[in-house]
Amino acid sequence: RRFATLIIVLAVLSFSGCGFHLRGEVLLPSVMAKPHLDGSDLELMRRLEEELHARGAHPAADPAGASAVIELLRVAYLREVGTLDLSGTVTGYVLKYEVVYRVLGSDLEVLVDETRITLSRNLDYDRGQVLQLEQDETLLRNELVDEVVRRILTRLMTLSAKSPTHIPTGIWWPYF
Repeated sequence: RRFATLIIVLAVLSFSGCGFHLRGEVLLPSVMAKPHLDGSDLELMRRLEEELHARGAHPAADPAGASAVIELLRVAYLREVGTLDLSGTVTGYVLKYEVVYRVLGSDLEVLVDETRITLSRNLDYDRGQVLQLEQDETLLRNELVDEVVRRILTRLMTLSAKSPTHIPTGIWWPYF
């Protein structure tokens, strides 16, 4: 018992000594401080706005006063037949969610080129449980929207790394 306690204490001390910290919420770069959302899919825009708020941004209602504009150029949700039984009855669907977006700076400079996110999920069901099919489809659709929001935010967090840094001339930089 003492040995296990000693191991745990040593592990905690070594992790804290090396600078290891659990990662909390990551804030967005300053260019995304006051973004404007432009698009027609209200559910996606609502969830994106919630996540932007959670990461310290304050979405702007008007593009004129925004620090950036996130344009949702195309949002499509499709349900295609995935599987059939021997009698030709549908026993599963493939749900597809496609979003095309781009991000513009306040001066209309393109910060993120047109980016396509395409996700799909399989939805299998028993044809006698139509109500269950509707519930499962709603859950999967929400999952798809959440994943698109996560991917967009992950891309937005890289914007500060994209800005070029100035390296003075005449300074020798080693290449590895």
